Amino acid sequence: MINPPRKPRANVKVRTFRYQGVHRRTGKPRKGMIEAIDQPQALEQLQSRNISVTTIKEHKDVVLLERKPSDNQLGLFFKEISTLLTAETPMPDAVRSAGRSTTNAKLKRSALSMERDLREEGQDLAAAMSQQPLFAEVTVALLETARVTGRDIEVLATLASSHFWRAKIAGDVRKAINKPIFTLALTLIVMYLLSTKVVPQFVTLIENMNVAVPLVTQIVMGMSRVMTSPFFVIIVAAVGIGVPLLYRVLTRSPEGEATRDALLLRLPLVGPLIRNYILALTSRSLADMISSGVPKDMAMELTGRIAGNKLYDAIFQNAARAVVQGHPIADILEDYPALVPTDFAQIVRNGEEKSSLDTMLITLSEIYEKRVDETVQKVNDSIEPILIVVIGSLVGLVMFGVMMPIITIIQSLNT
Repeated sequence: MINPPRKPRANVKVRTFRYQGVHRRTGKPRKGMIEAIDQPQALEQLQSRNISVTTIKEHKDVVLLERKPSDNQLGLFFKEISTLLTAETPMPDAVRSAGRSTTNAKLKRSALSMERDLREEGQDLAAAMSQQPLFAEVTVALLETARVTGRDIEVLATLASSHFWRAKIAGDVRKAINKPIFTLALTLIVMYLLSTKVVPQFVTLIENMNVAVPLVTQIVMGMSRVMTSPFFVIIVAAVGIGVPLLYRVLTRSPEGEATRDALLLRLPLVGPLIRNYILALTSRSLADMISSGVPKDMAMELTGRIAGNKLYDAIFQNAARAVVQGHPIADILEDYPALVPTDFAQIVRNGEEKSSLDTMLITLSEIYEKRVDETVQKVNDSIEPILIVVIGSLVGLVMFGVMMPIITIIQSLNT
Protein backbone atom coordinates (compact mmCIF):
# COMPACT_ATOMS: atom_id res chain seq x y z
CA MET A 1 0.00 0.00 0.00
CA ILE A 2 1.27 3.47 -0.91
CA ASN A 3 1.23 5.90 1.97
CA PRO A 4 0.22 9.53 1.35
CA PRO A 5 3.11 11.99 1.17
CA ARG A 6 4.48 12.84 4.59
CA LYS A 7 4.24 16.36 5.90
CA PRO A 8 7.65 18.03 5.83
CA ARG A 9 9.21 18.90 9.13
CA ALA A 10 11.26 21.98 9.80
CA ASN A 11 14.42 21.78 7.73
CA VAL A 12 17.46 20.64 9.68
CA LYS A 13 19.96 23.47 9.68
CA VAL A 14 23.28 22.56 8.11
CA ARG A 15 26.22 24.69 9.16
CA THR A 16 29.63 25.36 7.68
CA PHE A 17 32.81 24.97 9.76
CA ARG A 18 36.29 26.27 9.03
CA TYR A 19 39.07 23.97 10.27
CA GLN A 20 42.85 23.61 10.49
CA GLY A 21 44.71 20.40 11.20
CA VAL A 22 47.36 17.89 10.16
CA HIS A 23 47.01 14.81 8.00
CA ARG A 24 47.92 11.83 10.17
CA ARG A 25 49.61 9.82 7.41
CA THR A 26 51.55 12.50 5.55
CA GLY A 27 52.05 15.01 8.36
CA LYS A 28 51.11 17.83 6.00
CA PRO A 29 48.97 20.72 7.26
CA ARG A 30 45.36 20.78 6.15
CA LYS A 31 42.80 23.58 6.26
CA GLY A 32 39.47 24.22 4.65
CA MET A 33 35.72 24.23 5.16
CA ILE A 34 33.27 21.41 5.83
CA GLU A 35 29.48 21.24 6.12
CA ALA A 36 27.79 19.33 8.95
CA ILE A 37 24.75 19.40 11.21
CA ASP A 38 26.89 20.27 14.25
CA GLN A 39 30.53 20.43 15.35
CA PRO A 40 30.76 16.79 16.58
CA GLN A 41 29.60 15.57 13.17
CA ALA A 42 32.16 17.84 11.47
CA LEU A 43 34.93 16.43 13.65
CA GLU A 44 33.76 12.89 12.90
CA GLN A 45 33.90 13.55 9.17
CA LEU A 46 37.41 15.01 9.45
CA GLN A 47 38.56 12.06 11.54
CA SER A 48 37.34 9.71 8.81
CA ARG A 49 39.60 11.63 6.42
CA ASN A 50 42.63 11.02 8.70
CA ILE A 51 42.84 14.69 9.71
CA SER A 52 43.81 15.60 13.27
CA VAL A 53 41.98 18.84 13.93
CA THR A 54 43.79 21.62 15.79
CA THR A 55 41.16 24.36 15.43
CA ILE A 56 37.58 24.37 14.22
CA LYS A 57 34.92 27.07 14.34
CA GLU A 58 31.66 27.81 12.64
CA HIS A 59 31.82 29.95 9.53
CA LYS A 60 28.84 32.26 9.10
CA ASP A 61 28.01 33.83 5.75
CA VAL A 62 25.59 36.70 5.36
CA VAL A 63 23.15 35.48 2.74
CA LEU A 64 20.92 38.24 1.34
CA LEU A 65 19.05 36.15 -1.20
CA GLU A 66 19.11 32.39 -1.67
CA ARG A 67 17.29 30.99 -4.65
CA LYS A 68 15.40 27.73 -4.78
CA PRO A 69 16.94 25.17 -7.11
CA SER A 70 15.84 25.44 -10.72
CA ASP A 71 14.29 22.55 -12.62
CA ASN A 72 17.60 22.00 -14.40
CA GLN A 73 19.45 21.78 -11.06
CA LEU A 74 16.89 19.34 -9.65
CA GLY A 75 17.07 17.31 -12.86
CA LEU A 76 20.86 17.04 -12.59
CA PHE A 77 20.54 16.13 -8.89
CA PHE A 78 18.15 13.23 -9.58
CA LYS A 79 20.08 12.16 -12.67
CA GLU A 80 23.33 11.83 -10.73
CA ILE A 81 21.68 9.81 -7.95
CA SER A 82 20.09 7.51 -10.54
CA THR A 83 23.42 7.04 -12.34
CA LEU A 84 25.31 6.29 -9.13
CA LEU A 85 22.67 3.79 -7.99
CA THR A 86 23.00 2.05 -11.37
CA ALA A 87 26.70 1.68 -10.56
CA GLU A 88 25.67 0.06 -7.22
CA THR A 89 26.72 3.03 -5.11
CA PRO A 90 25.02 3.01 -1.67
CA MET A 91 22.12 5.47 -1.45
CA PRO A 92 23.70 7.74 1.24
CA ASP A 93 26.90 8.06 -0.81
CA ALA A 94 24.91 8.77 -3.98
CA VAL A 95 22.93 11.55 -2.28
CA ARG A 96 26.09 13.03 -0.78
CA SER A 97 27.84 13.05 -4.16
CA ALA A 98 24.87 14.64 -5.90
CA GLY A 99 24.66 17.26 -3.14
CA ARG A 100 28.32 18.14 -3.51
CA SER A 101 27.96 18.47 -7.28
CA THR A 102 25.07 20.93 -7.24
CA THR A 103 25.71 24.65 -7.32
CA ASN A 104 22.54 25.52 -5.39
CA ALA A 105 23.19 26.21 -1.69
CA LYS A 106 19.71 25.18 -0.53
CA LEU A 107 19.82 21.90 -2.43
CA LYS A 108 23.34 21.24 -1.13
CA ARG A 109 22.19 21.65 2.49
CA SER A 110 19.11 19.51 1.95
CA ALA A 111 21.25 16.75 0.45
CA LEU A 112 23.52 16.80 3.51
CA SER A 113 20.52 16.53 5.82
CA MET A 114 19.14 13.68 3.74
CA GLU A 115 22.46 11.86 3.87
CA ARG A 116 22.38 12.10 7.65
CA ASP A 117 18.85 10.68 7.80
CA LEU A 118 19.74 7.89 5.39
CA ARG A 119 22.98 6.92 7.08
CA GLU A 120 22.34 7.51 10.77
CA GLU A 121 18.59 7.01 11.10
CA GLY A 122 18.18 4.30 8.47
CA GLN A 123 15.43 6.12 6.60
CA ASP A 124 14.56 5.42 2.96
CA LEU A 125 14.94 8.13 0.33
CA ALA A 126 11.23 9.06 0.30
CA ALA A 127 11.18 9.50 4.08
CA ALA A 128 14.39 11.55 4.09
CA MET A 129 13.16 13.74 1.22
CA SER A 130 9.73 14.27 2.79
CA GLN A 131 11.46 16.11 5.65
CA GLN A 132 12.95 18.66 3.25
CA PRO A 133 10.50 21.45 2.27
CA LEU A 134 12.54 21.92 -0.90
CA PHE A 135 10.99 18.89 -2.61
CA ALA A 136 7.43 18.74 -3.96
CA GLU A 137 4.82 16.30 -2.73
CA VAL A 138 4.77 14.69 -6.16
CA THR A 139 8.45 13.83 -5.84
CA VAL A 140 7.90 12.24 -2.43
CA ALA A 141 4.87 10.29 -3.71
CA LEU A 142 6.86 8.91 -6.65
CA LEU A 143 9.74 7.87 -4.40
CA GLU A 144 7.32 6.32 -1.91
CA THR A 145 5.99 4.21 -4.78
CA ALA A 146 9.53 3.37 -5.86
CA ARG A 147 10.26 2.11 -2.34
CA VAL A 148 7.33 -0.30 -2.50
CA THR A 149 7.92 -1.49 -6.07
CA GLY A 150 11.73 -1.51 -5.94
CA ARG A 151 12.04 0.83 -8.94
CA ASP A 152 14.20 3.54 -7.34
CA ILE A 153 16.56 3.93 -10.29
CA GLU A 154 13.77 4.09 -12.87
CA VAL A 155 11.71 6.59 -10.86
CA LEU A 156 14.74 8.82 -10.20
CA ALA A 157 15.49 8.81 -13.93
CA THR A 158 11.84 9.73 -14.57
CA LEU A 159 12.10 12.61 -12.09
CA ALA A 160 15.26 13.85 -13.82
CA SER A 161 13.72 13.80 -17.30
CA SER A 162 10.53 15.41 -15.94
CA HIS A 163 12.47 18.34 -14.45
CA PHE A 164 14.49 18.79 -17.64
CA TRP A 165 11.23 18.82 -19.62
CA ARG A 166 9.68 21.40 -17.26
CA ALA A 167 12.77 23.59 -17.58
CA LYS A 168 12.48 23.55 -21.37
CA ILE A 169 8.76 24.28 -21.59
CA ALA A 170 8.88 26.95 -18.85
CA GLY A 171 11.79 28.57 -20.69
CA ASP A 172 9.73 28.75 -23.88
CA VAL A 173 6.89 30.46 -22.02
CA ARG A 174 9.22 32.93 -20.30
CA LYS A 175 10.83 33.74 -23.64
CA ALA A 176 7.47 34.67 -25.13
CA ILE A 177 6.59 36.91 -22.19
CA ASN A 178 9.98 38.47 -21.43
CA LYS A 179 11.00 39.44 -24.97
CA PRO A 180 8.39 42.19 -25.53
CA ILE A 181 8.74 43.43 -21.95
CA PHE A 182 12.52 43.77 -22.32
CA THR A 183 12.22 45.47 -25.70
CA LEU A 184 9.66 47.99 -24.47
CA ALA A 185 11.62 48.70 -21.27
CA LEU A 186 14.81 49.33 -23.27
CA THR A 187 12.93 51.69 -25.57
CA LEU A 188 11.55 53.67 -22.65
CA ILE A 189 15.04 54.00 -21.14
CA VAL A 190 16.43 55.30 -24.45
CA MET A 191 13.52 57.75 -24.72
CA TYR A 192 14.12 58.96 -21.19
CA LEU A 193 17.81 59.59 -21.86
CA LEU A 194 17.15 61.41 -25.12
CA SER A 195 14.37 63.53 -23.60
CA THR A 196 16.29 64.51 -20.47
CA LYS A 197 19.90 64.71 -21.69
CA VAL A 198 19.98 65.49 -25.41
CA VAL A 199 16.90 67.60 -26.26
CA PRO A 200 17.40 70.22 -23.46
CA GLN A 201 20.84 71.11 -24.80
CA PHE A 202 19.45 71.95 -28.26
CA VAL A 203 16.56 73.88 -26.75
CA THR A 204 18.97 76.00 -24.66
CA LEU A 205 20.97 76.74 -27.81
CA ILE A 206 17.82 77.77 -29.73
CA GLU A 207 16.60 80.01 -26.93
CA ASN A 208 20.00 81.75 -26.76
CA MET A 209 19.73 82.44 -30.49
CA ASN A 210 16.22 83.93 -30.04
CA VAL A 211 14.75 81.36 -32.45
CA ALA A 212 11.26 79.90 -31.94
CA VAL A 213 11.27 76.40 -30.48
CA PRO A 214 9.43 73.94 -32.80
CA LEU A 215 6.13 72.50 -31.53
CA VAL A 216 7.38 68.90 -31.61
CA THR A 217 10.39 69.89 -29.56
CA GLN A 218 8.15 71.70 -27.09
CA ILE A 219 6.13 68.47 -26.67
CA VAL A 220 9.31 66.45 -26.07
CA MET A 221 10.53 69.11 -23.63
CA GLY A 222 7.21 68.84 -21.78
CA MET A 223 7.79 65.10 -21.50
CA SER A 224 11.31 65.80 -20.28
CA ARG A 225 10.10 68.19 -17.56
CA VAL A 226 7.54 65.66 -16.39
CA MET A 227 10.05 62.80 -16.26
CA THR A 228 12.64 64.88 -14.38
CA SER A 229 10.11 66.18 -11.88
CA PRO A 230 10.42 64.87 -8.29
CA PHE A 231 6.67 64.21 -8.35
CA PHE A 232 7.11 61.88 -11.34
CA VAL A 233 9.77 59.91 -9.46
CA ILE A 234 7.50 59.71 -6.41
CA ILE A 235 4.56 58.54 -8.54
CA VAL A 236 6.67 55.88 -10.30
CA ALA A 237 8.04 54.66 -6.96
CA ALA A 238 4.54 54.59 -5.46
CA VAL A 239 3.21 52.59 -8.40
CA GLY A 240 6.22 50.27 -8.35
CA ILE A 241 5.74 49.53 -4.65
CA GLY A 242 1.96 49.88 -4.37
CA VAL A 243 0.92 47.66 -7.28
CA PRO A 244 2.82 44.54 -6.06
CA LEU A 245 1.55 45.12 -2.52
CA LEU A 246 -2.03 45.53 -3.75
CA TYR A 247 -1.62 42.40 -5.86
CA ARG A 248 -0.47 40.41 -2.84
CA VAL A 249 -3.36 41.67 -0.72
CA LEU A 250 -5.97 40.89 -3.40
CA THR A 251 -4.60 37.40 -4.11
CA ARG A 252 -4.03 36.43 -0.49
CA SER A 253 -7.39 34.65 -0.22
CA PRO A 254 -8.39 31.57 -2.29
CA GLU A 255 -11.14 33.66 -3.90
CA GLY A 256 -8.60 36.30 -4.92
CA GLU A 257 -6.29 33.67 -6.39
CA ALA A 258 -9.17 32.12 -8.33
CA THR A 259 -10.17 35.52 -9.72
CA ARG A 260 -6.58 36.24 -10.77
CA ASP A 261 -6.24 32.83 -12.46
CA ALA A 262 -9.54 33.26 -14.29
CA LEU A 263 -8.53 36.72 -15.57
CA LEU A 264 -5.15 35.44 -16.79
CA LEU A 265 -6.85 32.69 -18.79
CA ARG A 266 -9.12 35.28 -20.47
CA LEU A 267 -6.25 37.47 -21.67
CA PRO A 268 -5.77 37.49 -25.45
CA LEU A 269 -2.69 35.58 -26.62
CA VAL A 270 -1.43 35.01 -23.05
CA GLY A 271 -4.53 33.04 -21.97
CA PRO A 272 -4.15 30.25 -24.58
CA LEU A 273 -0.43 30.10 -23.82
CA ILE A 274 -1.09 29.57 -20.10
CA ARG A 275 -3.79 26.98 -20.80
CA ASN A 276 -1.57 24.93 -23.14
CA TYR A 277 1.30 25.12 -20.67
CA ILE A 278 -0.88 23.87 -17.78
CA LEU A 279 -2.31 21.01 -19.86
CA ALA A 280 1.16 19.96 -21.00
CA LEU A 281 2.53 20.13 -17.45
CA THR A 282 -0.36 18.29 -15.77
CA SER A 283 -0.60 15.53 -18.37
CA ARG A 284 3.13 14.83 -18.11
CA SER A 285 3.11 14.84 -14.28
CA LEU A 286 0.00 12.64 -14.13
CA ALA A 287 1.56 10.19 -16.60
CA ASP A 288 4.73 9.95 -14.50
CA MET A 289 2.77 9.22 -11.33
CA ILE A 290 0.39 6.67 -12.85
CA SER A 291 3.20 4.81 -14.66
CA SER A 292 5.14 4.68 -11.37
CA GLY A 293 2.21 3.13 -9.52
CA VAL A 294 0.85 6.09 -7.56
CA PRO A 295 -2.90 5.52 -6.90
CA LYS A 296 -5.07 7.47 -9.32
CA ASP A 297 -6.92 9.48 -6.70
CA MET A 298 -3.68 10.62 -5.06
CA ALA A 299 -2.16 11.31 -8.47
CA MET A 300 -5.12 13.52 -9.41
CA GLU A 301 -4.90 15.47 -6.14
CA LEU A 302 -1.18 16.11 -6.55
CA THR A 303 -1.61 17.03 -10.22
CA GLY A 304 -4.10 19.71 -9.23
CA ARG A 305 -1.52 21.31 -6.93
CA ILE A 306 1.12 21.16 -9.66
CA ALA A 307 -1.11 23.10 -12.07
CA GLY A 308 -0.51 26.39 -10.26
CA ASN A 309 -3.99 27.56 -11.18
CA LYS A 310 -6.99 27.42 -8.85
CA LEU A 311 -9.45 26.61 -11.65
CA TYR A 312 -7.47 23.61 -12.86
CA ASP A 313 -6.76 22.57 -9.29
CA ALA A 314 -10.53 22.39 -8.66
CA ILE A 315 -11.01 20.25 -11.79
CA PHE A 316 -8.40 17.69 -10.71
CA GLN A 317 -9.68 17.59 -7.12
CA ASN A 318 -13.16 16.84 -8.51
CA ALA A 319 -11.63 14.16 -10.72
CA ALA A 320 -9.90 12.63 -7.67
CA ARG A 321 -13.25 12.34 -5.87
CA ALA A 322 -14.82 10.86 -9.00
CA VAL A 323 -12.10 8.21 -9.19
CA VAL A 324 -12.79 7.19 -5.59
CA GLN A 325 -16.48 6.81 -6.48
CA GLY A 326 -15.61 4.69 -9.50
CA HIS A 327 -16.31 7.24 -12.24
CA PRO A 328 -14.02 7.83 -15.25
CA ILE A 329 -11.71 10.84 -15.15
CA ALA A 330 -12.91 11.91 -18.59
CA ASP A 331 -16.46 12.46 -17.25
CA ILE A 332 -15.20 15.29 -15.06
CA LEU A 333 -12.90 16.78 -17.71
CA GLU A 334 -15.77 16.98 -20.20
CA ASP A 335 -17.70 19.19 -17.76
CA TYR A 336 -15.17 22.02 -18.29
CA PRO A 337 -14.94 22.56 -22.08
CA ALA A 338 -13.64 26.13 -21.64
CA LEU A 339 -10.60 24.89 -19.72
CA VAL A 340 -10.14 21.34 -21.03
CA PRO A 341 -10.47 20.98 -24.82
CA THR A 342 -12.66 18.18 -26.18
CA ASP A 343 -9.71 16.37 -27.78
CA PHE A 344 -7.89 16.29 -24.43
CA ALA A 345 -10.86 14.72 -22.63
CA GLN A 346 -11.47 12.26 -25.49
CA ILE A 347 -7.88 11.01 -25.49
CA VAL A 348 -8.05 10.55 -21.71
CA ARG A 349 -11.27 8.54 -22.16
CA ASN A 350 -9.60 6.34 -24.78
CA GLY A 351 -6.70 5.74 -22.43
CA GLU A 352 -9.02 4.75 -19.59
CA GLU A 353 -11.03 2.39 -21.79
CA LYS A 354 -7.92 0.68 -23.18
CA SER A 355 -6.03 0.62 -19.84
CA SER A 356 -3.25 2.73 -21.36
CA LEU A 357 -3.90 6.02 -19.59
CA ASP A 358 -0.23 6.74 -18.84
CA THR A 359 0.72 6.24 -22.51
CA MET A 360 -2.11 8.49 -23.69
CA LEU A 361 -1.12 11.16 -21.17
CA ILE A 362 2.45 11.15 -22.47
CA THR A 363 1.02 11.61 -25.97
CA LEU A 364 -1.07 14.52 -24.70
CA SER A 365 1.96 16.14 -23.06
CA GLU A 366 3.83 15.93 -26.38
CA ILE A 367 0.86 17.38 -28.28
CA TYR A 368 0.45 20.29 -25.89
CA GLU A 369 4.18 20.91 -25.70
CA LYS A 370 4.05 21.47 -29.47
CA ARG A 371 1.02 23.71 -28.99
CA VAL A 372 2.98 25.74 -26.44
CA ASP A 373 5.74 26.18 -29.04
CA GLU A 374 3.14 27.20 -31.64
CA THR A 375 1.47 29.61 -29.22
CA VAL A 376 4.83 31.15 -28.29
CA GLN A 377 5.53 31.73 -31.97
CA LYS A 378 2.02 33.15 -32.45
CA VAL A 379 2.48 35.51 -29.50
CA ASN A 380 5.80 36.71 -30.88
CA ASP A 381 4.36 37.13 -34.39
CA SER A 382 1.40 39.10 -33.02
CA ILE A 383 3.31 41.31 -30.61
CA GLU A 384 6.26 42.19 -32.86
CA PRO A 385 4.26 44.38 -35.31
CA ILE A 386 2.58 46.16 -32.39
CA LEU A 387 5.95 46.74 -30.73
CA ILE A 388 7.42 48.04 -33.98
CA VAL A 389 4.59 50.57 -34.39
CA VAL A 390 4.67 51.68 -30.73
CA ILE A 391 8.45 51.83 -30.46
CA GLY A 392 8.78 53.48 -33.87
CA SER A 393 6.23 56.15 -32.94
CA LEU A 394 7.85 56.91 -29.59
CA VAL A 395 11.41 56.96 -30.87
CA GLY A 396 10.33 58.89 -33.98
CA LEU A 397 8.67 61.54 -31.82
CA VAL A 398 11.81 62.00 -29.71
CA MET A 399 14.18 61.94 -32.68
CA PHE A 400 11.97 64.42 -34.54
CA GLY A 401 12.07 66.61 -31.44
CA VAL A 402 15.89 66.39 -31.53
CA MET A 403 16.25 67.02 -35.28
CA MET A 404 13.87 69.98 -35.51
CA PRO A 405 16.07 72.27 -33.37
CA ILE A 406 19.05 71.39 -35.55
CA ILE A 407 17.10 72.26 -38.69
CA THR A 408 15.87 75.49 -37.07
CA ILE A 409 19.44 76.47 -36.11
CA ILE A 410 20.71 75.80 -39.64
CA GLN A 411 17.90 77.80 -41.18
CA SER A 412 18.57 80.66 -38.72
CA LEU A 413 22.26 80.73 -39.62
CA ASN A 414 21.49 80.74 -43.36
CA THR A 415 19.23 83.75 -42.96
